Amino acid sequence: ITKIGDNIYWSSTVYIIYAQCLDFIVNNLLADLRYYYNPYHFNYPNDKSMHYSLLSSENGEKITNRYFPHDPKIADYMYGDAFRQFSYNPDELYFRKRFIDTVYAITKNGVVPRFSFILPDALPYSLVQQKPDALELATKSKYSGTLHGIYRCGNILHSNFFNQNLVVSSFYDLEKDEIIYCGKHVWPYPSKDLPVFSLIDGVYEDKFFALVSPLSVLERIDINPKAFSKDWYSINENSNPVLVFYKLVR
Repeated sequence: ITKIGDNIYWSSTVYIIYAQCLDFIVNNLLADLRYYYNPYHFNYPNDKSMHYSLLSSENGEKITNRYFPHDPKIADYMYGDAFRQFSYNPDELYFRKRFIDTVYAITKNGVVPRFSFILPDALPYSLVQQKPDALELATKSKYSGTLHGIYRCGNILHSNFFNQNLVVSSFYDLEKDEIIYCGKHVWPYPSKDLPVFSLIDGVYEDKFFALVSPLSVLERIDINPKAFSKDWYSINENSNPVLVFYKLVR
């Protein structure tokens, strides 16, 4: 188990789910309910019953519930915010409609708001409706957006967003109602307490976890070999990703 020390990092897990890929099932958590992400009109241009961002089905054959009607002004706007909408947590599945920074929990009883985020220089929805050049908006504007990687571990809420094409992350203490950390992505210098710190891919029990590529591990070993125990040295470039657990230490 690797602990997070003075250098705190952030990351994300994403589930890319479009309506033409009806294969996402949350077993156990949502029983037989299936939820599908459908951000654009062009998947079903002539079927208004499908013009919703979130669809659910009890059997995978017939849509039974529809959430978040499409805004016709942006239904064909191919901006990068149309992904990373789902975040799987041990007790809840979180969903965020694109360009909206409210996070919803998908439960057996429906979809309910869970968290509301206020991003610095948040991307104005009125600007989105003008459909500006997506690449320039993502790389050159001052605005923040594309909230994703929403994970709750105990009282700690983790999230990511983009600003000027950089990943910015935060850890928030829900119990104390305060920000623990909010800043850009960093790769802390490898230490014995934190030899590898990578993109967080989820939560298991009381820990965050990440799948770290073998090449990333080898790069960190080259930087500071003394930070790694002998077990790490069995890893080579053909190894499977390494499952690393992190616990926030304050």
